[in-house]
Amino acid sequence: MDDADTKGGQGLPAWAGEGAGLYRNKKNGKLYVLLSKAVDCTNERDGLPVVVYCPRDDPAFVSVREEREFLAKFDPA
Repeated sequence: MDDADTKGGQGLPAWAGEGAGLYRNKKNGKLYVLLSKAVDCTNERDGLPVVVYCPRDDPAFVSVREEREFLAKFDPA
């Protein structure tokens, strides 16, 4: 990512949502960008809070994880 594609001085994608932040994986130490919070609308999990995130060095690899689990596995960087 170059400076034109970032915001907040943390290397976050310019398109990252409000509440975006940089997090470190507790297990492997790698940096991840929390892009946005969302709500799972799958019938069995309707209303479940989730986060959308990606590795800082690979913004095209976007993942979704239950918010509670994400906060247990990642620390703010």
